Amino acid sequence: SSTAEASVRPAGTPLTILTPAAGTRYRLVEGLADQRVVFTVSGAQANEPLYWFQGDRFIATTLVPAPLFWTPERGKQRFVVSSESGAADEVEFVVE
Repeated sequence: SSTAEASVRPAGTPLTILTPAAGTRYRLVEGLADQRVVFTVSGAQANEPLYWFQGDRFIATTLVPAPLFWTPERGKQRFVVSSESGAADEVEFVVE
């Protein structure tokens, strides 16, 4: 099988946010430009659209395997990712 086929996860694998890990604490560094949090997932098919929410607010659509890049905001954060098939996962972390 080709490399592309080998990298596609089997159907039925749960959609999972790999990064950031739940409970992670990020610290904003004053004066440092371009601080970003990178979100990656497993359990989605190649080129599948994923829908990202910060709290209850829709913020972006990405196509697997592209990650989501988010500019951090201070406070407790909750992000949800969902697929067209209804699979979903969420993660909570803190930005100080």
